[in-house]
Amino acid sequence: MTSKTVPLLICFLFFLTILQVPATPLPETKTESNTPDTAGIIPGFILILESGQRTPEDRQKMDSLIMVSRNLAYIPGVGRGLMMIGVYYWSNPDSSLRYLHLARKYCHENQYYLGYFLSVHNLGTLYLNYGIQDSAFFYLMKAMSLWKPEIGMQRHARLQLDLGTYYSSKDDYQRSLGLFLSAMKTMKGTGDTVKLRSVYNNLGVLYTNLFNFQKAKYYYEQVFPITPEAFMNGRIWADAYNNLGAVYMDVKKDNDSALIFFRRSVSLSRKYNQMDRVPNSFMNMGNAFLATGRIDSALHYYRLAKGMINKFTRRNHQAGIFINYAVALKWLGQLDSAEYYGQKGIMLLPPEGTGNLKITGYELLFSVDSARGKYASAISYLQQSYRLSKKMHSEEILKKINEKEFEYQLDQKEEENRDLINENRFKEKIIVWQTVILIAGILFLLMLVGILFVISRSRKKLKRINQELQFKNEEIRMHEEEIAKQNKALLDLNNTRNRFFSIISHDLRSPFNSLLGFLQELIEGYDTYSDDERKRILSSLSTSSQNTYHLLENLLEWALSQQGQIIATIRTVRVREVAVNILGLLQSRADKKGVALEMAVDEEMYALADPVLLANTLLNITNNAIKFTGKGGRIILSSIRKDDKIEISCKDTGIGIPAEFIDQLFRVDGNVKRLGTDREPGTGLGLILCQEFVGLMNGSLRVVSLENEGTEIIIMLPTATNQNQTDK
Repeated sequence: MTSKTVPLLICFLFFLTILQVPATPLPETKTESNTPDTAGIIPGFILILESGQRTPEDRQKMDSLIMVSRNLAYIPGVGRGLMMIGVYYWSNPDSSLRYLHLARKYCHENQYYLGYFLSVHNLGTLYLNYGIQDSAFFYLMKAMSLWKPEIGMQRHARLQLDLGTYYSSKDDYQRSLGLFLSAMKTMKGTGDTVKLRSVYNNLGVLYTNLFNFQKAKYYYEQVFPITPEAFMNGRIWADAYNNLGAVYMDVKKDNDSALIFFRRSVSLSRKYNQMDRVPNSFMNMGNAFLATGRIDSALHYYRLAKGMINKFTRRNHQAGIFINYAVALKWLGQLDSAEYYGQKGIMLLPPEGTGNLKITGYELLFSVDSARGKYASAISYLQQSYRLSKKMHSEEILKKINEKEFEYQLDQKEEENRDLINENRFKEKIIVWQTVILIAGILFLLMLVGILFVISRSRKKLKRINQELQFKNEEIRMHEEEIAKQNKALLDLNNTRNRFFSIISHDLRSPFNSLLGFLQELIEGYDTYSDDERKRILSSLSTSSQNTYHLLENLLEWALSQQGQIIATIRTVRVREVAVNILGLLQSRADKKGVALEMAVDEEMYALADPVLLANTLLNITNNAIKFTGKGGRIILSSIRKDDKIEISCKDTGIGIPAEFIDQLFRVDGNVKRLGTDREPGTGLGLILCQEFVGLMNGSLRVVSLENEGTEIIIMLPTATNQNQTDK
């Protein structure tokens, strides 16, 4: 973009803004979804720049975008512009970090949430690319804490990809695999084909490190055929060929095929100007030539790789080049240079992760010190290699350690023997003393063997005692669990007893007091009352008697259920037939309150149930629905089939149940009692009985309710496969 076109662009954008943007203040939180559409042109311009190839002309456009956005107070334009400059300088970490931190600070100060999330994520990715693991982990986890659904699942998947790469670099393959697979699933769903192929590449690397050739090859091959979007920089394809060559070389040991893939990777990296990928491919080519004994070709490519190292080269790539170059130097017998580059490579690696590369470095230093006769330090390097390799080479490393320890001990014995020979030459006359010393040595060895035997027996005895203690502790733990269960059972029993006595002492006494009061009033003033007044008192006596009878009936049924004296006789029951009977019994009461009863139970709906218990249950819940539904309300009895279950529903439009009471409905100590819409009293036992009855019929009961909107009680029972089925 020339200097003349920049003012024209500014004037054009400003003109469109005046025409189309309403004069409204910016909201408190600035995001792309709630910022005024600045003529629709600046967001479009941002998308064009973000999808570009990062040319010097694009760099000028980014400056223009920032300038125009500042003039128009368009915060996303400034924030995204700073971020794009940071990404433009991606291969120059110092400049990239500077602009990304500027973007992060600007977006945070101006409350541009999406921009703040993206800048934090980009910082984590940049630190990860250059091997600065602590900072990478900090910013990636910060981005994960900032993510929310409106930011989009695609960005969440890309964040998972970067976190998986971080954990893979730490050799935490289990956590890394989980993140990669989750990201892959999301990217397939969102159509993020370019980043999806990055996931495939990373999965291939993971399985290469686990020496699983088939899975590594499978994921690398998923990168091809690559989509047109990824052709823009060729990076993904170049990485795939390089990684595919690595798995052929390291796992299958097919170095000729590996070299073909490495050469393709170099060709693509050069074609698309991804030169930071070339040193790693050259290093791998050197490894392939070294494995086939072509030392001159190996050194040629190692030196090419080493010559391309600069301050922007990733630390783990530098470490790999130095360590593998050192291996080639060791082959040539240049031990000092091999040691220098080997130690330099190891120092570039982080404290954790990149285990295979560290193993190669430690084994190199082991072989260098072995060749020099420095067996103590050689053993130290071999032990460090063993600790890293663990399961992959555990037996092999142990064997090498034992061999080296034996060699070291043999060398020590030879030195002792040489001293003894020299000493014997000078002290031939003191053979007697030598014999005494020899006998003393034998006695010492015998004594040492005896001590070791006693220690061994003591350890076995201590181990047996520990096992007995563990067994005793386990018994104590089991006893404590049993005591806890018994205590809970006793507490439940105590609560049940207290509730029982509460009902007898209060709930049962109150109705009788009411009955006695009405009777006393009727007796004393019978002659003075009119017929209407006497009828009113008798009606109250009838209602109180019915409520008391209902309470006694519930109380007795609940007591029987607690004693296990109610036994369900399960058989095939036609649900509609039972429901029709119940609605017939309660129709007059519903009519009296002005509540409509509706039937929606299927004619051919059969359940495995006890007909008496089912009838009692439906009677209780429908009676409750009438009690808590006011005039003009509706109560619907319905049923549907769900797999091998039948769902029976009693839904009303009554006063509902407060949320805090629902959990207490089925507890004996809950004491949830409410008056109905016509101040009808309740016992608090009805739903508890219903739940116990449904449980006896191998079913379940749950309550769904919203206060002032109504209640739905749902019963789930096993369905009968035919009309004559009986539970065996």
